[in-house]
Amino acid sequence: MKSKFLLLAIALPFLAASKNVVVDNFRSANLDPAWKISKGKWEVTDSALKGSELSEDKHNAVVRRPLGIRNGTIAVSIKLDGAKAAHISINQKSGHLFRLVLTPTGISLQKDKPNANSEEKALALAKVQTPITPGVWHTVVIDMKGAKITALVDGKWKLEGENEKLAVEKLDFGFPVSGVSASFSKLSVTGE
Repeated sequence: MKSKFLLLAIALPFLAASKNVVVDNFRSANLDPAWKISKGKWEVTDSALKGSELSEDKHNAVVRRPLGIRNGTIAVSIKLDGAKAAHISINQKSGHLFRLVLTPTGISLQKDKPNANSEEKALALAKVQTPITPGVWHTVVIDMKGAKITALVDGKWKLEGENEKLAVEKLDFGFPVSGVSASFSKLSVTGE
């Protein structure tokens, strides 16, 4: 019994350093209640979360989930199913922070304007012109460390950006979809 307490005392500092691990393979027919739908139509189908823009919304389809980390990694598979763009969007306390965008013609990484009242402007951090094949799953890994963001798509396209305003707590993340639809699967988030 004494050794169990000793093991727990040794492990606690390490457990505290690694928090907010999210794994969602979208295998349940119902969307986890941690997800909040803002706009559009969202459904779980074929082990994926599929988002479709609705014309009456006059806005991208958007679903978000709490995050609460400063540094960490987001890994997800994305498939464009007729969408003009599929985003991985990260928010901070004052609003938007940054996003990675996949379109049929390429990938971009940008620091966002936090909100409509902010004097900050959106800033392009990196861009790759390459066809992103619709109907095919693309693996995205985003690493967030302080002021630096590194994104790797399909293990071959690397986008990097650095900005001091990125070194803040990331409160939530989401998936905006522009156009017909895009699907997200095999989500894994680790953080500290």
